[in-house]
Amino acid sequence: ANSRGVTMSGLPRDTKVDKRTGKRVNKKASIRWNCFNPNSCCDVHDAQMINFSEKGMYFESDYFPKVRPLICIKVKSGWSYEDTESFKWLRSVCVGKVKWWKEIDKGNHSRFGIGVQYYR
Repeated sequence: ANSRGVTMSGLPRDTKVDKRTGKRVNKKASIRWNCFNPNSCCDVHDAQMINFSEKGMYFESDYFPKVRPLICIKVKSGWSYEDTESFKWLRSVCVGKVKWWKEIDKGNHSRFGIGVQYYR
């Protein structure tokens, strides 16, 4: 990271300021994600969505390439949510741009927190 807190890939690192302007729904769900360009990264990874909003989501994953900001996300089937007003914000399949990431476990097992903004 350079002096402005940006990684070599151009992504902000370990951002502390919440830049979401809308309501956040703290609801966990199992998701699967992979890089948007399958020629670059074709592996599919399991992860845990921690929360979502109308414009994006935050999830945690055991893997993150740190250099590929476009990803596809699929919420695993069988998930339900009671609040119909904000449920419409959760997309079962979407493409998003990674806006920030942080390493959340610096022990023997790396884990990453990833903030994604949906493409409309």
